[in-house]
Amino acid sequence: MDPATLALIAFVGILLLCASAHITAPTDSRTLNKLFSDVMDHPVTREAIDNIFKANALLGMLTDIEDGKDYLSGGNRISVKVRLGLDTSVGSTEGYDPLDTTPQEQITTALFRTAEHYANVTLSFRELEQSGGEEGLNGLLADAVEGALGSLRDNINVALWKDGTGNNSKDLFGLAAFFPADPTTGTVGGVSRASNTAWRSNVEQSATGAVVTDLRTLYNECTDGDEVPTLGMCTTTAYELYEVKVAATPQFSPVIVEKGPRTGDVGFDYLRYKAARLVLDKGATGYGGGTNENIVLLNLKALKLYVYREADFTPTEMVKHPGQFAYVGQIRWHGNLVPLQLRRHGVVYDITA
Repeated sequence: MDPATLALIAFVGILLLCASAHITAPTDSRTLNKLFSDVMDHPVTREAIDNIFKANALLGMLTDIEDGKDYLSGGNRISVKVRLGLDTSVGSTEGYDPLDTTPQEQITTALFRTAEHYANVTLSFRELEQSGGEEGLNGLLADAVEGALGSLRDNINVALWKDGTGNNSKDLFGLAAFFPADPTTGTVGGVSRASNTAWRSNVEQSATGAVVTDLRTLYNECTDGDEVPTLGMCTTTAYELYEVKVAATPQFSPVIVEKGPRTGDVGFDYLRYKAARLVLDKGATGYGGGTNENIVLLNLKALKLYVYREADFTPTEMVKHPGQFAYVGQIRWHGNLVPLQLRRHGVVYDITA
């Protein structure tokens, strides 16, 4: 169990152990009732085995890779100063030539709202009373917290693939908001993409069976000198179509390190395109039209997941529900995904076999 989860369990446990207790009659279902499975039977595992949560690959890559996440310390909106124009008062001169001293307007500010996401943690008095002491209580807390955390991560990961308009535009921004199939319309952070060509992402609509060629074109469009995409997030089908292409002509350069039989293996632990590691996200919701299968190339120096430090999967206080014999609390996340440069990223969409 990771340290964050242990901290959450300890936090909630202190609150609950100080309380006293009752709720509605238990269900007869042993499939979903955590009390029956954790108390009445003999558990062979102390932690609930996950059979529902997805890998949350995009959220994991943004939060675990260096420079993928940063913290906010306050403010109503997230502001990004962006340079969108060249200084035109430059050139050669000689002697007493007049100089161009026209004032230059090169910089504007993009403003992004923040978004709050949450998950509930609930425990009934009855469950606490029948939990069988401290060990049983810890098991209930672990299951409740793990379930809430996993559900919240799933919720955020799905939103990170979309355009931020979900739940009446209360969802956090996702890839579809910043790197759409048509990057020439609309605004990002209140700045027009139509009027500012430098404030646009790159895009390639894939031709049938041409995922490698199209990925090459997109990668080069996102590259400027040593600034290159470092991560490619893929829908399942897009990932598999790329894998089929690169696995069709494998290169074998075996390094023999020990005696024994030699085997040929055409599998890969990881897929890359040049400097970008390609990652399959089973929680991806593709976009762009057609098959909705895509690969999004990202430069994590130019894309940040900004989070308020006090609301980074942070638990609230567990309190008595006014209408039930139960304690209720939440786990909160507050922040948003923000692009610093749009031209460093792009999408290949409508990928087909």
